[in-house]
Parts: sequence; structure tokens; C-alpha cells
Amino acid sequence: MEENQVQLSTYLKEATRSVHNEAETSDFQRQLGTGSVSLEAYKSYLSQLYLVHNALERGLAASSETNEIATPWQFQTDFLDRDLKALDVNIGDIQPFTATSELLFRIEQNSRSNPLALLGYHYVVFGSKHGGKYIAVQIRKKFGFEGEGCLYFDPYGTNFQTHWLEFRAGLDKVSTSQASAAVVLEAAKEMFQYFGKLGLELDHLSPVDAQSSTVT
Repeated sequence: MEENQVQLSTYLKEATRSVHNEAETSDFQRQLGTGSVSLEAYKSYLSQLYLVHNALERGLAASSETNEIATPWQFQTDFLDRDLKALDVNIGDIQPFTATSELLFRIEQNSRSNPLALLGYHYVVFGSKHGGKYIAVQIRKKFGFEGEGCLYFDPYGTNFQTHWLEFRAGLDKVSTSQASAAVVLEAAKEMFQYFGKLGLELDHLSPVDAQSSTVT
């Protein structure tokens, strides 16, 4: 690797550590992880993620800079579609929250002018599968799902690590200058911040299920 080149996967992991940790401590993420989230808020959460993944994955697939790194095997729109159908949510009725509208605008901007940045968004949402399997356990307990309904959080089972390592390897094949890596990093930070903003909107949507919010 040339001196001015960056190993993108390592750079992103190290440079997003603090904002990643902050995102995981939000009230809404705690509710997901403990199974204390209300069904209304849960449906809304998946609905907003459907809009984000749909826009992001269309952008990734359309660009020659990204479509060999972020492959269809990594895309999540179909899993969300299946979950939302199981939850009786009509995809056509979903309206973006304020945080989602802002992020969709940024995804559209970068899709047109700087598609490499889309890898930063994707790095965050695809990497969330590491913790998603634990969320899936709690959500299955809470709502009695056996498959669809929380497929999004653990769609690959024991095969996830293989997909993740393939994605990381793809990132590290990109010839990335420090300036370009900084653009990808900013997008990754935007995505982490989005989860925080979305959580605040969801906190105001519906109260936590008080009976199940007590952690023993």
C-alpha cells in the first residue's frame, strides 16, 4: 500500500469507535436490546429503515465505484419488506420521519456526486448485524416471532461473518486517499448520528412497555 493510501476497513473501525459507542447507549437502542420496545415503535423503526436501505442500496448498485464491494448478498431491503409484511405494514404508506428525510436527502446527494460516500453509510448498517443477533433474541421473546417479523436483525445466522469479511476485503481493495477516506468516514458518522436522531423521534412516538422494561 502506498504511503498516502488508507486501509479503509481499519480506518473506519478505529475512527468511528466513539460515535459507535454513543449510538449504542441511546434509550431506543436499549429498549431494542432488552425487549422493552413497544410494537408501535418497533414497526415505525423498521419502516424508517426500509426507506433508508431502499435508497442506499439502489445507489450502491447503480455505481461502478461501489457495486462490486457492496453486493446484493449484503442488501437488507428484502428482509425488511418481509418483516413489515408480517407486521401488516403497507410499504406504500410509510412516510419518512424528519431524521429519515434528512438522511435520504444526503444519500441522494452522494449517489449523484460522490458515490464512494455510500460505503460509509453501508458500513454502519451492514456492520450492525454483529449486534443484531442479540436484538433478534429479545424481539422474538417479546413478540413471539418465529422468523419473519425480526428477520432483519439476524438474516444470515452463522454465515454473517463470511459476508462481513468479504465486505471488509472489498473495502480494502479500494485505492483510497486520506481525503477520500475522510468522505467515507463522514458518511459513516452521519449514519450513526441518524440512529440517535431517529431514536429520539421514536421515544416521543410511544411509551415503553412498562411491564417488560424492568431488567432483572
